[in-house]
Amino acid sequence: MGMVDEEDEMFVNFIVFFVTDIVNFTSNLKCQAFVCINSLVVR
Repeated sequence: MGMVDEEDEMFVNFIVFFVTDIVNFTSNLKCQAFVCINSLVVR
């Protein structure tokens, strides 16, 4: 119990990094889409 290989730790870190990257990417897309819609509405 509690024994974690370095490879497993690296894998977990990679998954966390990957998920965080995707979340940041999608939130950026939402922001850009919101700005585009706002600029279209203003015109």
